[in-house]
Amino acid sequence: MLNLWDKTNFDEVKRAMVGGDVCLVDLVRRDNGRHVAVICAYWEDDQDRYWFTPLAQMIEGNAFELFEKPDPNQMDGYFGPEEGGTRGGKD
Repeated sequence: MLNLWDKTNFDEVKRAMVGGDVCLVDLVRRDNGRHVAVICAYWEDDQDRYWFTPLAQMIEGNAFELFEKPDPNQMDGYFGPEEGGTRGGKD
């Protein structure tokens, strides 16, 4: 089941994508020191400094081999417009 944190991050990813304020960054995981590709929102402050917020880690490998297909009979793992999510950055 998706939690509020997942839903909040998902809305932030969509907002950043629609606004063009997103980038892919090579970051190092603190827990194991591995380099991973991370989708980040970014913005520039009034002192010409850039700030980044990590939002999602890219899947390593073939996602179709890593995950089972969603069960259409169990939609508590789905967050879309009908559940309060946004579509295309519109509320």
